Amino acid sequence: MTERGAVAEMLKIGEFSKISRVSIKTLRYYDAIGLLRELTRITGEDKFNILINNAGIGTSKTLEETMEESFDEVFVVNVKALLFLVQQALPLLRDEGRIVNVSSGVT
Repeated sequence: MTERGAVAEMLKIGEFSKISRVSIKTLRYYDAIGLLRELTRITGEDKFNILINNAGIGTSKTLEETMEESFDEVFVVNVKALLFLVQQALPLLRDEGRIVNVSSGVT
């Protein structure tokens, strides 16, 4: 789903009233308590209706130039963080809530 499609979906279900962008740099994907605290701070509630994952990084290095450190960084942002953020968010998702994973050429 594209970013435009995600916004259209949010409009369709009426979830445009409390939208916030939370950076993975300020919130660790494995920190369930921090996730709940940030959700409550932003919305005043302890549940949410939609989570849109739209993070991804890439590298412009060739296969020969790619080192383990840069591979690990890409994998952590594009795969590991996504998986564990969703895992931590599931208990906070309202019934019939939605999770949208946005992808691009980078991810």
